[in-house]
Amino acid sequence: MQTAIVFPDTHIPLQDKRAWKCALKAIEVVRPDIFVHLGDVGEWGSVSHWQYKRKTRPPLEYILPSVDIDFRLVNRYLDFLDDALKRAGCKRTIITQGNHDTWCDYFVEEHPYLQQYGFANGIMAEERGYEIFTHNEKLFLGDLYLYHGDKWAGMYHGMNHLRRLGCSVMYGHHHDRQQASHSNVHGTINSYSIGCLKLLDNERNDWLKGRDHNWSHSIAVLYIDGGKTTVQVIPINDGTIFLNGRKYVCCDDGKVRWGR
Repeated sequence: MQTAIVFPDTHIPLQDKRAWKCALKAIEVVRPDIFVHLGDVGEWGSVSHWQYKRKTRPPLEYILPSVDIDFRLVNRYLDFLDDALKRAGCKRTIITQGNHDTWCDYFVEEHPYLQQYGFANGIMAEERGYEIFTHNEKLFLGDLYLYHGDKWAGMYHGMNHLRRLGCSVMYGHHHDRQQASHSNVHGTINSYSIGCLKLLDNERNDWLKGRDHNWSHSIAVLYIDGGKTTVQVIPINDGTIFLNGRKYVCCDDGKVRWGR
């Protein structure tokens, strides 16, 4: 049997720091064989085409300092992640590229002489030992398909995924927790939308224009045995996570302490 931990959207530097700390604590407690990040590792606002929707894009020399800052911040938190995975003895690290992450690659397509700003190059994926799965690549762990989650949407995106895919699936992107099940001649399949690790307040998500949302923080633990995958979705509420019967709380000093 193998164990995997799955992180949904972090959108660094807009990650919720308390939820992030709890998620790193889960790596320490679970000690996974495999780690999967479902994509949107960074927010990547500096290369977003949306920010220039109603205005002229400035010259490249004005954009690049912001791009450098974005990559520096993302890599800083990836260093923290790598340290946690190394201490836990994790052997395999996977990222399923998200739509925000692909903005980096679109930026390079527009400026092909800046290959260092591509997503994989910019986060030093090869040096870190990461496997990168693009939108068109399929990652299966046991009988569970994992990808970012931006192919199908709607209010009932969990059921929509099942009808379109015909297999069990786990994804992020929508930032909410949603689970659905569906039966066919081969048995029952399940979908798991596992929320996000991003800040939830409207002030840091101004593109919502004040709209209410149903986002929530969580991670997932997978147990892969004999080609079958058992899923445990673990909520993180106000900087608190429950792991193996213990309560872990992210305190004001940034440390995570446990109790019963």
